[in-house]
Amino acid sequence: MTKSALYRFYGESDVLLYVGISQCPFTRSKSHEANASWYGDIRFMEVEWHDTREDAARAERVAIDRERPQHNVVYRHEPRYLAASMLSPKRDVVVDAVPKMAPMQGPMLGNSYSVGWPDFQPEGVPKSHMFGADLASMLLAFKICRRGDIIYVEPGIPVTDRMMEDAVLEGIHVVTS
Repeated sequence: MTKSALYRFYGESDVLLYVGISQCPFTRSKSHEANASWYGDIRFMEVEWHDTREDAARAERVAIDRERPQHNVVYRHEPRYLAASMLSPKRDVVVDAVPKMAPMQGPMLGNSYSVGWPDFQPEGVPKSHMFGADLASMLLAFKICRRGDIIYVEPGIPVTDRMMEDAVLEGIHVVTS
């Protein structure tokens, strides 16, 4: 078993510049020096070791998706177009809604989403970030959130313990009252 590293390059004010993997991260750094125009912006490097290259590659994809480094091209996050269902105010008719979601803005910027009936509209949550009260829409809302995001759940709508545990592990804030 060959260990592999997930490495991150940070710039001024701890801005994440690049995330990559390598068995020899310091040697790999030299190739960035020769080929990357942003190399001179690096202030420090962080290295996280994994037992296998596959584990490091998985961690790399997650890090790029969630942390949004400025100079990664592979696994770059693209805007999402989501399909969700919303229940009408009568609460017995399902209508289709396709909110066009902007790309997440990165960790700790706190996008806001809501899950509930159409008349549940928490302040500061754009209409395109509102999801219906059905289970499929709720699961979709939880799935698209990233670290630092907030989900407001209308009182009376059950959220499973597993969903709450996963949200805590992912750094997602869930407000249920």
